[in-house]
Amino acid sequence: MKGQEQRIKSYYADHILLDSDDFARMMVLDGAFIIELLLKNFLDESVDVLMFGKPHLIAKIWPDLCMLENQVPFLVLEELFDTKKIILPFDVEGTLILKLALYFFDPVLSAEGMENLLGSIENFVDLFKKVYEVDLPLDSHVGKKSKHEVIPSLTLLCKVGVKIEAGLAKIRFDIRFNWTIGVMKIPPFRLGTEFEVIRNVVAYEQCHYTTKKEVITDQHFLKAPKFLR
Repeated sequence: MKGQEQRIKSYYADHILLDSDDFARMMVLDGAFIIELLLKNFLDESVDVLMFGKPHLIAKIWPDLCMLENQVPFLVLEELFDTKKIILPFDVEGTLILKLALYFFDPVLSAEGMENLLGSIENFVDLFKKVYEVDLPLDSHVGKKSKHEVIPSLTLLCKVGVKIEAGLAKIRFDIRFNWTIGVMKIPPFRLGTEFEVIRNVVAYEQCHYTTKKEVITDQHFLKAPKFLR
C-alpha cells in the first residue's frame, strides 16, 4: 500500500496530515472493511460480525458508501483484493472487486454484469456516474462537432402545454417525446436511496468535470432543485 501512497493521496483534494504509516493503516482498515462487506453480500453471508451484532446498521452504512466525502479510492480496493495473493471460497476466475461492487449496489443501480463496459473506476461515486452514462441513449452523447443548446426544464415544458407520462423503459434516462401528440414519456424515478446516489453524482460532476456532465444536465431538465443546491 505504501508503494501507491502518492497516487492514492492524489485522489484527495485536501492535504493529508497523517504520516505514511498512519495513512497506510487507515487505507488498509477502510478498504478491508469494504471488501469484507462486499464479499459477505456476494456470498449471501451474515454481516453480524461486521455490524457488531447489529445487522440493521447496514441500512445506515449503505448510504454512507454512496457519499462523495466518504470515498475510498478504488485503487485501494483493487490493491487489497488481489486474487493472486488471497484465498477465496469460490472460483476467482473473472471475479474482480468491480464485480462485487456492482452486485452490492445492484438493488439501486441495476448494473450487475456491466463490469466490461465501464472502464477505469476512481471510486464508488465515479462508478455510479459511469453506470448512468452506459444507460444514456446512444444519440444523447454529445460529439465534438455538436452544438451546445440550453435544454428547457420540465417545468417550462409543462407551462407551454407538453404532457408528461410515465414511460415503461427501464433505462433511467430514456426520455422520449412524441411531437405529434405533444407527450413526453419519462421512466419512473424512485425517491430514496437512488435520490442520494444521484445527488452525490451531481456533486462529483460539479467538482471534477468541466464537460460530460450528463447527470447534471438530466437533473436540470427535471428541475429538481434539491439536486442542484
